[in-house]
Amino acid sequence: MAIYYVKTDGNDSNTGLSPSQAWLTIQKAVGGSGITGGDTLYIAPGAYRNTSSTVTMAGIYTTTTTIIGDVTASQFSGTTAGRVLITNRGTSDFSSSFFAGTCFSTGGKSNIVFQTLMFENGNTNSTICNIADSSNLTFDRCIFYGSSSQQNTAVAATGLSAVYTRNHLFTRCIFYGNSNNYSENNHTSAVGVTYDYNLTLDRCLNFGVSFSGSLITSAGRGFYLVNCTNCSMSLSNTKGFIVAKNCNYLWSGPSGSIFLLQQGSGSSATGNTVERCAYTTTNTYTHTAINNIALPGPIQSMSENRLWGLSPNYERSGFGVSLNNQGTLYGTVAIPTLVGRAGYSTMGVPLTDIYGNPWDGDGNPHIGAYNDYSLTSIS
Repeated sequence: MAIYYVKTDGNDSNTGLSPSQAWLTIQKAVGGSGITGGDTLYIAPGAYRNTSSTVTMAGIYTTTTTIIGDVTASQFSGTTAGRVLITNRGTSDFSSSFFAGTCFSTGGKSNIVFQTLMFENGNTNSTICNIADSSNLTFDRCIFYGSSSQQNTAVAATGLSAVYTRNHLFTRCIFYGNSNNYSENNHTSAVGVTYDYNLTLDRCLNFGVSFSGSLITSAGRGFYLVNCTNCSMSLSNTKGFIVAKNCNYLWSGPSGSIFLLQQGSGSSATGNTVERCAYTTTNTYTHTAINNIALPGPIQSMSENRLWGLSPNYERSGFGVSLNNQGTLYGTVAIPTLVGRAGYSTMGVPLTDIYGNPWDGDGNPHIGAYNDYSLTSIS
């Protein structure tokens, strides 16, 4: 298990084993001669622009491998703190030249943690990150920035029929300018197999999931949203265990429903629960509803710098009203993919908001992703 480094003035002929021997490109770091299972990669602040091809992972990762955007420059003495941007856009953030394809691909690799990174695709009608056929991925405090709210897909997961397991966690992530944020369509697996898909969204902003299984007899189960704001899931041909908990403003676009799932005969509604959530309309599937309320929508409070602990802590605001909890929102339904992890209650509820701040008021979790001093409260 080694530690490697990348920075904007590095050299791909270096060893990569120290900041002074850092590599230059992320493709070198994640390619076949770069990091491998159990390694940690630190990427210095800066923009990493690849305008000729998709950055594609090619190592062997049998144990957890961690890729960290070192936004505070903790590993790079003399380097100014700032974002770590992976993009296919040209010489500047405003360049109209870009690679006309996917920005980043996991290459079907598994067991990877991505931390404090910003991914951008400057091309319209393109994918930012392709994670097809990968399992056991975590995106922690990452930002996905698309160039078109009508055309970009942030994360594309559709892959080969032989791969059942996903086990993906998006925690404290923010999505801008994408029409699809997580998309897996016509998913298939071996006939007769019901498997644990286990997709978890934790304290995310503006995250929409589209999942459709092509066969009822071989469907996934386990889709979890906890303390998210402005998020949705559109699901079909699943085997249940869809849970939304402590979420503010669940939606699925102009049609007005929160979820669309269990389409076709043979689907299961087992374990479907919506608990302590605020949404614009009622659900359209069989589920257990616990202490939910209706609201027109949240105030959007999005700040990249605040997410990463940098300054200035500017924010982008949106519309609607927000919620501030005055009661106990640990609830009665657990999030099994989060139970037992550090930073969560015994019910799998996060103990801090998206920005890492303890919940204000009485200290109990709020509805939504972040602390808000609200106009409306529930108990």
